[in-house]
Amino acid sequence: MSNDKRKPWYKRPPVLSVIVAASAIVVAIIIWLCPNSSPPPDFSISVSPMQGSVRQGGTTQTTVSVNGIYGYNYPVTLSSEQLPGLAIAFIPQSGEAAPGYTSTIKINAGLNLPASNYTIKVTGTGADGKEHVCKYTVTVLELPSPPPVEPYMVYSDIGIAAGDVWVWSGADWGLEPPILADGSYLKGNAPEGDECYAVTSGAGNDNYIGWGIFLGIFREHKLVTPHTMDLSGYNSLQLRVKTPVNLKVEIQENNAEGVKSSPCMISNYGWDSNLPGTWQRVTIPKSSFRNVNLTAIFCPFMVTGNGNRVTFYIDEVMWVP
Repeated sequence: MSNDKRKPWYKRPPVLSVIVAASAIVVAIIIWLCPNSSPPPDFSISVSPMQGSVRQGGTTQTTVSVNGIYGYNYPVTLSSEQLPGLAIAFIPQSGEAAPGYTSTIKINAGLNLPASNYTIKVTGTGADGKEHVCKYTVTVLELPSPPPVEPYMVYSDIGIAAGDVWVWSGADWGLEPPILADGSYLKGNAPEGDECYAVTSGAGNDNYIGWGIFLGIFREHKLVTPHTMDLSGYNSLQLRVKTPVNLKVEIQENNAEGVKSSPCMISNYGWDSNLPGTWQRVTIPKSSFRNVNLTAIFCPFMVTGNGNRVTFYIDEVMWVP
């Protein structure tokens, strides 16, 4: 028989038998080492939303979801580390992973808990000992200041707010100095007490005169340390005026270089130009003082009048709740 008609070596019966036997052994080993290729039963936990905020003394909540996977059917219990000042409760605290359940986390922040961010670690523990963790971040906010119950007096017969009076005029630009600037001007018909603040500008149609109360520590009218006042809890600024001209009222934040509010002309807030010789009440809502931070006011009142030797009077300036 020629070599061309002989069977290949691997098709010869003895060799085929060896190959089949070896293959069977390899398959058996694989099956023995990997009896089940699917992942083991387990569960997952997640929190939604993952962050929130609460004020001191308040309560907030979020939701934890527990779900069994790959046939996991054990109960899962929820817990968390207890942070000082935070009371944490789960409703419910335990449930079946299959088909799954949700739990509400209620978080109470203590009144004295410092305002900050706190991370709460939530742990799910299965009855078989498996554990998984998710996290929730809560931002604790400071309580707002209680609303004021008494007016904040800026200028009255009793005196001025804790600070000093600054006066400005056209003299700063070479015009005639003011003729009068007296914070204890005796006026028999003053609305409050016997005194008021009286000013008279110098000569010249472009002249002006103004004054304001600025808070802080002063030495010889020079600012040493600025102070600020939180006016956010008050509703409006009230003052009495007797003036023949429209006056501009402003406030200023932070310090001597602080931003001034948008100007408020008293003609928009109760002043009648037809009654120049009559004391009139002007009420300016706090919302009219735009562009300033009302929680940090350095000057709670400033007023300016324009004109040639114009005299105007101011009395009983206060912020009212």
